[in-house]
Amino acid sequence: MSIPARILRWYFGLSAFLLILGSLQVGYSLWPILTHSVRIRGRFPGSILLLLYFFTAGLIAGIAWWQMKRGRRFAGRWAVAASVFHFLVLPIGPIVTIAGLAVFLRRKQREAVQVEQPPEHTPKPGDGTSKYSQAAFSIISWGFAFAGFRWVDQLAAARGLTQFQGWLTGLTMLPLAIFLSVLFHELGHALGAWASDFQVRMLRVGPLALAKLEGKWRMELTSQPGGATGAFPTKTKGIRSGTLFMIACGPAASFVSGVICLVLFLSARNSPWQAAWDLLGTLTVLCLIDSVANLLPIGTANGGYSDGARLWQLALNGTWSQRILFQFYTGLSVTSDLSPADWPTHLVEECARVDEGSAGDPGSIMLAHAHFKIREEEERARHYYDLMVQHAPQWPQPVVNQAAPDFAFYEAVYKGDPGTARVWLERFKDKTLSDYWRAQAAIDGAAGELEQGRSAWYKGWSMVLQSPPRGSRLLDEHDFRLMAERWWPDLVSLVPARRTARTQALADPETVAV
Repeated sequence: MSIPARILRWYFGLSAFLLILGSLQVGYSLWPILTHSVRIRGRFPGSILLLLYFFTAGLIAGIAWWQMKRGRRFAGRWAVAASVFHFLVLPIGPIVTIAGLAVFLRRKQREAVQVEQPPEHTPKPGDGTSKYSQAAFSIISWGFAFAGFRWVDQLAAARGLTQFQGWLTGLTMLPLAIFLSVLFHELGHALGAWASDFQVRMLRVGPLALAKLEGKWRMELTSQPGGATGAFPTKTKGIRSGTLFMIACGPAASFVSGVICLVLFLSARNSPWQAAWDLLGTLTVLCLIDSVANLLPIGTANGGYSDGARLWQLALNGTWSQRILFQFYTGLSVTSDLSPADWPTHLVEECARVDEGSAGDPGSIMLAHAHFKIREEEERARHYYDLMVQHAPQWPQPVVNQAAPDFAFYEAVYKGDPGTARVWLERFKDKTLSDYWRAQAAIDGAAGELEQGRSAWYKGWSMVLQSPPRGSRLLDEHDFRLMAERWWPDLVSLVPARRTARTQALADPETVAV
């Protein structure tokens, strides 16, 4: 599915929520007036037709969002219908209509959105989730949203503030409120990581992602909704307590933000921030919902878990807790001298295990592949590479695209297939990273284009030398030395000899359970 289609899917979901909720709210407020008008004048009020139009547009948008999310047969047709029905949803309805028709009237794009998606999350023994918690999340989120916005509307009226103007006000303000509520939540995680001596490496809020790659911060645009925070520990002790604190700080930050917004909302009358009272009211509702709903133990179709589920898993201190802590432990290879070759192998394999009917955890399987590759255990490395290829269609596409250079490198170097490697590398466009040039050099070497490959090898290796000398860099050193030994022997002296670890003390498996 293309990025424009993903953005429109996200918009349809937001629009469905806003239009249906707004229509119900306005209809509830106007019902006494409308019924009185019908009784006195004996004709159908035109305002009811308007409400029905917005409700229908929201309903069709919701169906289109669900059909696209699940990859159903008629997803493309519902997307076209939703685009058309948004024409009168001002101010951006006409833009959505034009964009939707331009995208979904193309046959290839309609076929792309009809790809069956992975099934919804299935609760697993010990992961803290259940069918009841999954259902409770939806009920609480929608119920609190409807009740919360009604409550804010009543408070605004009681304080003499202009009442909500239904869909028009919300259409321009709700996306900003959602973005800010996600930002507050993720900043809570980031502050918790900082306070726990963790190193923040990634912060994503809606379409904006800030990530530290090869020692440099980069801003990227994504098509993923929601938010995420990535952080790694900087020492072996205190990983468990630091992880618990960092995760808990997200819902806590949402609650504190909601309370602050509520205080500002209640004091908005005749204040400098009175013009933003509706934004503050919406933020109050969204932040408080986030603080409660995020504590429910639920899972997602892509194998992720809510903050509540991860806190529950850590509190039980069982297999799931060990998996979470080990994934953080492997981050020491990014922040310290710990070599990926020295990760405890039994934990690597336990975390990368794929349960029946599951697509596995992408990060854990990729870590297992890297672990055995640097240890030069080719049979085990190939096993996990085959798992990566097998389950990649079910993984989030941004994750697969980011790992495309690893797929390309393995196909070229270990399987001698530069054609398949080129197909993988086409999915990765960032030529400012050494990963791209590492894969390109491997492809050229496997194809016999040695001079062109030498140039790519030099570009990639120069970028590696600019990255911090941490344990994760040993993976790059391993790959570049392997290529030099195979195709450019005169370059071998430029790469340090293969090493397993720089500080063996960091590799103590017992520290994982701390």
